[in-house]
Amino acid sequence: MVIHDVLCDSCRNLFTPVLLKFSHEHCPGFAVYYYDETIRTYLYQFKGCYDYELYPVFLCNYAWIFHYRYRDYIVIPAPSYPPDDEMRGFNHVEMIFSLLKLKMVKFFIKTEHHKQADCIGDERKDISKYLQVNSDYDLKDKKILLVDDVFTTGETMRTMINLIKPYKPKKIEILVLSKTI
Repeated sequence: MVIHDVLCDSCRNLFTPVLLKFSHEHCPGFAVYYYDETIRTYLYQFKGCYDYELYPVFLCNYAWIFHYRYRDYIVIPAPSYPPDDEMRGFNHVEMIFSLLKLKMVKFFIKTEHHKQADCIGDERKDISKYLQVNSDYDLKDKKILLVDDVFTTGETMRTMINLIKPYKPKKIEILVLSKTI
């Protein structure tokens, strides 16, 4: 698997991977970066300013590692609200993780515009009101990789894990672009 490096030397030096291992809801996870100013800025440029061409910068140098590590997994992205995707012209999580070149299934739908970044404390738990299963894809005995751009409190992942468990997957793992410290 070949993915071309799209970063110049000075930009590459801004992206400092940590490959942080963590566990959430008894599921092992990896974060590629800390959610620092560089990641925050580039994610905003990408998804907030609709700069589609930026999608490969986040994983171009590491996609092959995750492709190999998760080659037997089905990737399930955290959803965003469909009208937001339509306005943007793409789903940012799907685009970032498309570099892994793995089977991706849109298993969830976000039913309302609810931005986790605008929520504090217990308000973040409200995400469970806005995510639901939107697929009849058979997950029984399958290895699942849940992906998202930012992991803050873990409420989105917790909700996705709880919604997937009744489908009896063989294994659930997590891969996020960035995680808060």
